[in-house]
Amino acid sequence: MAASTRRNQPAKTRDTSATPATEANHAEDVWLTVPEIMRTLKIKRRTWQHWRTRNRTPKMHRLPNGEFRIHQNDYQTWLAELEVSA
Repeated sequence: MAASTRRNQPAKTRDTSATPATEANHAEDVWLTVPEIMRTLKIKRRTWQHWRTRNRTPKMHRLPNGEFRIHQNDYQTWLAELEVSA
């Protein structure tokens, strides 16, 4: 009689289907990088640096590796604050 090994057992599969609540939580927890925002706004890095030195960028979070991330909600709020009525 052969002993059961991992190779002989069927692969376990995880249910990757997300529930609506999980999808909603994921949509709220979106983090953007500075290059993504610069591409969206079609600005150069120097412009972003200029804004940053004058505290005119959205709220940023520094990661342990030194990179910055901006929460999508903070970005949307920042954009809304920039709107002017014509």
